[in-house]
Amino acid sequence: MDDKRSYPRVNAGSKLKYRVVDDAGPDVTAAGLATNISGGGISFTADTRMPDGTLLALQLALPGFPSDVIALARIVWQRKNPDRGFDIGCEFHWVGWESSLAQQKVAEFIRDKLDA
Repeated sequence: MDDKRSYPRVNAGSKLKYRVVDDAGPDVTAAGLATNISGGGISFTADTRMPDGTLLALQLALPGFPSDVIALARIVWQRKNPDRGFDIGCEFHWVGWESSLAQQKVAEFIRDKLDA
């Protein structure tokens, strides 16, 4: 696969919750496992297939962060996972939490993972 990503991705291995927030998708609130994250998006495993383009609200618990990261993201790809459900790739539209340092913390998390 030719990697044309704008942002480096790092393995996350973190629990997340998601909820469909647009009328086009199914009414789903569920949990998944983030497999990797970047400044531009996230991929995770989920039990349910959802249409490409579905808008999701995400709540992500990242190690070392003072509170959960919340994000608004759109599904851009998905494929059947041989071990469990589906792998889903999303593009971030907004990332934050109560603190205004959200983007900085995400960047630091990714930088630390890349330097390790």
